[in-house]
Parts: sequence; C-alpha cells; structure tokens
Amino acid sequence: TDTSVLIDLDNLDFDATQVIVPKIDNSLDVFDVAVPKQLIFDIFDSKKIILCENQNDAYYNSLNFENIIFVGVKDKYTVIHSVNSEKRYFGLIDRDYLTDQERKDATKDKHLHILEMYSFENYLYHPDNLEELDKDLELKDWNKTDYIQSVIQKKNANLLEIGGSLQGRKNYILLNKDSEKETKGRESIIQDLKSDDFEVFYKHFNFKKYGKPDLNLTVGQLTSTKWFKTNIAKIIL
Repeated sequence: TDTSVLIDLDNLDFDATQVIVPKIDNSLDVFDVAVPKQLIFDIFDSKKIILCENQNDAYYNSLNFENIIFVGVKDKYTVIHSVNSEKRYFGLIDRDYLTDQERKDATKDKHLHILEMYSFENYLYHPDNLEELDKDLELKDWNKTDYIQSVIQKKNANLLEIGGSLQGRKNYILLNKDSEKETKGRESIIQDLKSDDFEVFYKHFNFKKYGKPDLNLTVGQLTSTKWFKTNIAKIIL
C-alpha cells in the first residue's frame, strides 16, 4: 500500500485513558520495522544511502543530489553505529568539538562524512550563505561586516562556558581514548576559539547555542542557496 501505520505502545500507562495521536516518522527505525533491511537496499539499489542526524534529512534531500538519499535517524551515535555495522550505509554528522586531524582520522574509510563546521546551523547562518540570501531577499538591516563582528562578540562573551563544555570530549565515541592526545586536542580547539579570525574559530563555535540570530528566515530558505549546496557537496561527493 501507499501508506502504513505503526502503533508504538511502549511507555504507556494502561491504568489511565490513553489517546494515541499519529505522527509522521521518517526515521530509519520505521523503515526497518515496516520492511526488512535488505528490501531497503533493494528499493534504493542505485542510490547512496546517507544517514544523518535528526530531521535534517528533509533539507539535505531538497538539495537533489543525483543518486543520493538521506535518511534521518535518532542521533549521531545511531549514525556511527549503523555505518560501522552495515557498510552499505554512509553517514553525515556534525563536527562538534573535533580538531582537523581528529576529523580526518574519523573519516578515513570514506563511509562516515563529517561537516567541516561545528554543526548544521553553522552552515545555515554562515555570513557567506546569508550574503547570497540578502541579494535575493534584501534582509532588513543586515550588513555582513557588522554581522561577523556580532558573532565574534557572542563567541567572546561565552568563551569560558564554551571552554568548560569541551570537557565532554572525553566521552566522544570518535576519539581515541588516549588522554594525552585528547587533552592536546582540547587545548588546540581552545586556542582556535580565542582567535577573532572568523574562519579559525567559527568551525569550532557552537552557533546553535551561542550565536543564532533572529533573522526571521526558515531553514528551507537558508538551505536553498548555491553556497549551501556547494559546501555540503564538498563533504559527501
């Protein structure tokens, strides 16, 4: 059939009245329950299947890369586990707090792709991406130079908190458990974050948490640019 419904009865209290509301779920889990995994590969036999984080698949698929389909899954750990256990899958995840060398090491087998910047949002709100949109939409009171300075100010205002969050690197699944290497990597990232050179610090900057501006733009608009597609293509193609 063209449509199907899966009913999840987990974690429901049947001592009380329950109302189950249908919702769209495009995660790989639904495909895996609804049809055997092998059938997924048969259906998309001529396509490269790239697993990605959360709901970003809709935006990546809107880029219309030839013979590539993106499937959103729960989180980056699901992406990494799936890619490691089934080599017909590819993955695309946020960079988070990885050094250049750590990112390079994690993508050696070519099945796992990692964004060059901290997260998906860093691409959406990169000044070059907004500059392209500004030409078409004429963003109100937006100026590229002023915008870059505002991002630098937000970074510097939150530098201590960002430095503290780097402690979480110790448990990151992609990192070697060598504590000395991890410490050196963390120190390297902190040095980059202290710089006011935009291209040096921005790749490590948690823009989603500390820098997101109120520009009244949809994600669909932000992913519609040539700049966005070109920069994603550099990673996955």
